[in-house]
Amino acid sequence: MKKTYHSRQLEGILCVDKPQDWPSFDVVAKMRGIADCHKIGHGGTLDPMATGVLPLFFGRSAKAMELMPVQDKRYTASIRFGVTTDTQDCTGNILSTSEKPVTKKALEAALAPLRGTIDQLPPMYSAVWVDGQRLYKLARAGKEVERPTRQVTIHRLDLLEFDPENRTCVIDVACSKGTYIRTICQDVGQTLGCGAAMESLCRVASGAFRLEDAVSLDALIDAYSHRTYKENGRYTLAPASEVGLAEIAKLVQPMDMPLTHFGTALLEPQLARKFTDGWHIALRECEITENPRYRYREPEFEIRPEYRGAYKMYEKNPEMPDGRRFLGVAFYHHQYKKLVADKVFLRSEEL
Repeated sequence: MKKTYHSRQLEGILCVDKPQDWPSFDVVAKMRGIADCHKIGHGGTLDPMATGVLPLFFGRSAKAMELMPVQDKRYTASIRFGVTTDTQDCTGNILSTSEKPVTKKALEAALAPLRGTIDQLPPMYSAVWVDGQRLYKLARAGKEVERPTRQVTIHRLDLLEFDPENRTCVIDVACSKGTYIRTICQDVGQTLGCGAAMESLCRVASGAFRLEDAVSLDALIDAYSHRTYKENGRYTLAPASEVGLAEIAKLVQPMDMPLTHFGTALLEPQLARKFTDGWHIALRECEITENPRYRYREPEFEIRPEYRGAYKMYEKNPEMPDGRRFLGVAFYHHQYKKLVADKVFLRSEEL
């Protein structure tokens, strides 16, 4: 197949609705094929069985992944009672079954202690590192090792549906980064005394990204690429045409979009070039149109201390649609009393 070389590369963030049974890395690999762009990262791994929000970061926007001040997640999950598995979900090997009935009152009582800040034991089938090894690799080798609990915060845990006849329920969970929903499901079953496993999972929000804004991967493939199947049933994707790539670019969010809690500083063109060259910038030299949200008040969640003085830095540019061009992020340095660049997305020669 003849290779397509694009005159432009995607820059920014595309929120994809991850299909079921796809590893997150496979979604990245398929988008590399469609967009003909090798520099793509994703904003938080989803289990293969899970669906929902998976932000993809193209080109230089990959630098923005670690800058996202709010990385809280929200999920809906279905739980099946009366079964436990080695993976804590319905894809694993069954360890035990139970016919013990579950009542709504007992279920609500089992959910209550899981709200707030809790200590959670990561499952063996997880990507957590212990003694230089991924836990899931040890689990596949039939090994179980001691691992430390991790503190996570469950901001909300609501019961959406309960079906006592089919012995299932659906929960809505808003939580901090690093929370394992599978483990919440298992803990609920353990408290009820019947066991439980997660039957399905959908991430409906991740930071500033929402499921209603996500794009179907299959829809992207059908609209802008085509599949070439191999004998084993797998397929490769043809790169999108220039016209197709331009259409995909319309779906891509700017790289500053998730930085919702940072302040905003506008720079004159000459000062903007100095910033991209690494100069420290005094606040009085900028036009501050928005202060950092948590400069003076306490956040509802844990953030890096420097985010209290974090600013999105823009060049004033009348040629841009909103009259400004995103340059990067700077933190206010109390010793220097100036804004010091943390991440710069443009070089001075590009201005």
